[in-house]
Amino acid sequence: MTRWRCEFERVGRHHDVPPVVVEAETADQLAEKVYRAVNHRLLSSAVEVVVDLEKGTGNIFCGFQSGGTFTVLAEEQS
Repeated sequence: MTRWRCEFERVGRHHDVPPVVVEAETADQLAEKVYRAVNHRLLSSAVEVVVDLEKGTGNIFCGFQSGGTFTVLAEEQS
C-alpha cells in the first residue's frame, strides 16, 4: 500500500489546513480517505473528492462549487 501526503491549498473557507498522510492503493481509496479527513471543515452535505494521481492533484467539490484543492505526493516507504 502506498503512503500519500496531501497538502491543501484550501478546504472550504479554511486556508490553514494541515497536511494529511494516508495509505491507499487507488485514487478512489485516496479520495475517500481525504473526504473523511476534511469533511468536518465543510458546510456542504454534497461533497465529492476527486484525485488525479498522474497529475498529483485533487479537487473537492461542494455541489457545483469548488470546496478546495490539494496536491498529492507519494511518500517513500522505509
